[in-house]
Amino acid sequence: MWYESVGKRGSSEIGSCLMRFIDLKVHEGTREFSFYSDNCAGQNRNKCIFSTYSLLAQKHNIVIRHTFLEKGHTQTEGDSMHSVIERASKLIPLFTPDQWYTLVRTAKRSKPYVVTEMGKEDFFDLKALAKDTILNWDRDVENEKVSINKIRILEATFRFPNKILFKYDYNEPFRTIDLLTKGRRTIDVDLKNIQLKQCYKGAIPISKKSSNS
Repeated sequence: MWYESVGKRGSSEIGSCLMRFIDLKVHEGTREFSFYSDNCAGQNRNKCIFSTYSLLAQKHNIVIRHTFLEKGHTQTEGDSMHSVIERASKLIPLFTPDQWYTLVRTAKRSKPYVVTEMGKEDFFDLKALAKDTILNWDRDVENEKVSINKIRILEATFRFPNKILFKYDYNEPFRTIDLLTKGRRTIDVDLKNIQLKQCYKGAIPISKKSSNS
């Protein structure tokens, strides 16, 4: 969780949260990850998230798979969590971000939610990462045009560096995108040694509407 002056809610912020979660779980011994989400292009289905997966797969020698749920069938445990938090928030007045953190931690008694408080130093510019590490996003290795909006399953694996595997249908074989090759052009990128840039140097101004609400 974070509040409005710390970060926005775009692909860089969502990707930074995924990065922090994966780094933690790798430290605990996890080698394979499976994520499920809706099809929101601004937060989930975009080059920033996919380049982040490619980076982490090589950095940690892991496998990351992301499944996009069918439209109209995207309800997940996250929706249930939001409902629990919303009901709890109606019972007490809330005035500061810290109170929201406490509310979420205590909203579910049987199995409390774990809250990670994100600071501005935790958010990285993943749009810059995608720009620096992706040359090709238009054609697969068979020179077929890639339709990003139709991808159902995506996978980044240490076994295929700088490549993204994807499926349009859950039951078909994986297709492959070579991120570093476009036609006769190729770039050389060492993801294990790339330096990430931070998103924000200072606090984000809060809008007048938010400050008065």
